[in-house]
Amino acid sequence: MEKETKSKLYWSAMITSADQNGNPHEVEFRLYIHKWRIPEPYPQAIYIKIEPSQIQKKPKFLSVDEAMEDPDLRTKPINAILHGFKRYPEAFRYHPIEDHTEWEIGEPYIPYDLTHGEAEYLKLTIRWNKPTVDGYLAMTND
Repeated sequence: MEKETKSKLYWSAMITSADQNGNPHEVEFRLYIHKWRIPEPYPQAIYIKIEPSQIQKKPKFLSVDEAMEDPDLRTKPINAILHGFKRYPEAFRYHPIEDHTEWEIGEPYIPYDLTHGEAEYLKLTIRWNKPTVDGYLAMTND
């Protein structure tokens, strides 16, 4: 399976998660990120943290123009506030709260066990290097 589309790369991790009926099983969690937002060379692994969020305002994001003008800005972590909008058998689908033209990531299908009880809003933090604090999930692109 390809790990990229025309405009995005994705990383994945196998997660043990319950489905919407509470039955545990292995499910692949994929996260797509727009290529313009990824530092070069592209990392083989990323580290993500998912937390519930009461904040429903847009975090400071990096625009395409800023990323093209100063590629070093791509090394900064991504902080996205996501809104849940659709249930699936193995995951809950979220989308960034920004206008879709400003999205740094795609619309993730997040396994239920990572949604903090199907929280309506989640904060997703993406780091390119392994953090020194706990709570991050490693995802690979190999």
